[in-house]
Amino acid sequence: MRKKISLKVKVILASFLLTFVAVTAGVGNVETYAIDSQGRCQGVDVSSYNATIDWNAAKADGIDFAIIRIGFGDDDFNQDDSMAIANMAGCEAAGIPYGVYIYSYAISEKEVISEANHTLRMIKGHNPKLGIWYDMEDADYYKDRHNFNPYTHGKQLTNFCIQFMDLMKANGYSTVGVYANRDYFTSVLDYDAIRDNGLIWLAHWGISSPSMDCDIWQYSDSGKVKGIPGYGLDMDMIYPDSTLYHIVAGIPTEPEKPSEPIGGEVLVGERTFRRGDVNHDNTIDVIDLALVKKSILGKTTLEGETFSLADVNNDGVIDVIDLALVKKHILGKIDLLYKENVDE
Repeated sequence: MRKKISLKVKVILASFLLTFVAVTAGVGNVETYAIDSQGRCQGVDVSSYNATIDWNAAKADGIDFAIIRIGFGDDDFNQDDSMAIANMAGCEAAGIPYGVYIYSYAISEKEVISEANHTLRMIKGHNPKLGIWYDMEDADYYKDRHNFNPYTHGKQLTNFCIQFMDLMKANGYSTVGVYANRDYFTSVLDYDAIRDNGLIWLAHWGISSPSMDCDIWQYSDSGKVKGIPGYGLDMDMIYPDSTLYHIVAGIPTEPEKPSEPIGGEVLVGERTFRRGDVNHDNTIDVIDLALVKKSILGKTTLEGETFSLADVNNDGVIDVIDLALVKKHILGKIDLLYKENVDE
């Protein structure tokens, strides 16, 4: 599938966007996959074109999440993605959260219903925590060849997207969205109407940060990941302010309230720093979030004062509660003040 992107990026992230390793090398020409060090979750979207995938190897190479194609078009067994079941089971076994997508060929409401039934049949017995996505594009010009030019039928296509999302919600799936590139979201679909009814997965390659507000950004079609055959993978990213971030990062929606006041001071040398300021640079930001996350995942070892700074609730362990507290501070939902200033 081919996508573009967007997403509301907090001001606090701005200074870091230009330093993403893969982007500085040119998003459209990513030679190797690089684990992100700034708190952003890295993912990949796959289909039968990617053959048999070793999801444990992909996870070890830094993949935090996946979006899996379940098929295309009408509810016809011949249009199932032949690797969908194996990919969903593989992600579940490897502990990788995933969502699913169906490539839409619908040019009528009846066909939208068939595509919804196709999706529901394929995901039965599985748990796509990262949502169900409606891939809205015309890469093979099917719609155009059937006298349904997307650029003159944008209202109908928007209605199809909303209809599909409503059908998923009616069947108990609340996390739903639409995939399209920037051109589609600006020239074909009613972006605001879709945003009001679901999530946005925006594809946009060759830029350094999302160009529109979105929940998932597909930033490259040239990735390479261990465990996934071939070259030229669709790579995706979820930022800390995305509505999906807590699912991928393992952050509870509402962190457990610590038994002690949140915050406090840690003495480093002759200076004191707030808990949460892991790299002790006098600010709590996405760099600190990334360090806490990497510690939880076993990708880095924090010791001494640095451990104490990452142990935000001072319970002797660095876990998802600490990650949640740092994230909430960054987003302005709480303030990790010095201990004597914290409201219990």
